[in-house]
Amino acid sequence: MRYINVFLFAVSSYYALQSQYRLSSIVFTALGLSRPESWPDIMGKWSDAYTVRRLWGRTWHQLMRRWVSAAGEFIAQTVLGLTPGTNVSAYTKLFVAFLISGTIHQLGDFSLKHQNFWAGGSLVFFVSQAVAIMFEDGIIALGKRMGVGDGRGVRVLGYVWTVSWFALVFPVWIDPYFHDGMATSEMFSPVGGVWKGDWTGKSVNIWLPLEY
Repeated sequence: MRYINVFLFAVSSYYALQSQYRLSSIVFTALGLSRPESWPDIMGKWSDAYTVRRLWGRTWHQLMRRWVSAAGEFIAQTVLGLTPGTNVSAYTKLFVAFLISGTIHQLGDFSLKHQNFWAGGSLVFFVSQAVAIMFEDGIIALGKRMGVGDGRGVRVLGYVWTVSWFALVFPVWIDPYFHDGMATSEMFSPVGGVWKGDWTGKSVNIWLPLEY
C-alpha cells in the first residue's frame, strides 16, 4: 500500500507542476511576453530515475539547482576552503543544497497548522536524500571495481532501489501533511460535479491508510 501511495503522490505532484508550467508558457507566449524557447521542459523523463541522484538531478525540476549549488560552492570552497573536485567538497555541496531545500520546505510545513517549526518532516526527508546518494555512489563505485557494467539488469535493480528508498522515507515528509488536514480541505471537483452534482468533492470519499 505504501508503494502505491508514494507512486500516486509523486506522479500527481509531477504532473501538477507540469500543467501549471505549461499553462503559464502558453499564456505568456500568446501575449508576446516571451518566446517558446524560453520555456524548456520543467521535468525530465521518468526513465532516467534509476538512481536517487538521477531522479533529483534529471527527472525532478531544477528550479532551485543554480542558487542552492552556488550556496554549496560558497560554503565548501570559500568558508571551509575545500579543494574543488574532491569527494569531500562534492558531498559538502550536496548536503548544503539539500539542507537549504529542506529548510525551505520545512517553513512550508510550519505554515500548515503545525505547532512548531520542527513538527514537519521536510528537513529530515531532504537531508536524507544526500545520505542515500552517498550510499548509492559507494555501491556504484564498488560495482564498477568488480566489473559490473551499466546493463539492463543493473538499471532494473536501480529502479527497484529508488522506488523502495522513497517508499521508505516519503511518509516522513508526507504523513504530517495528511494528519494536519491537507487532503480533507474542500476543493473544486469536476468529476464529483458531473458525476454527483457535488462540485466540492465531499461525496467522493477517498480512504487514506495513514496508520501503515
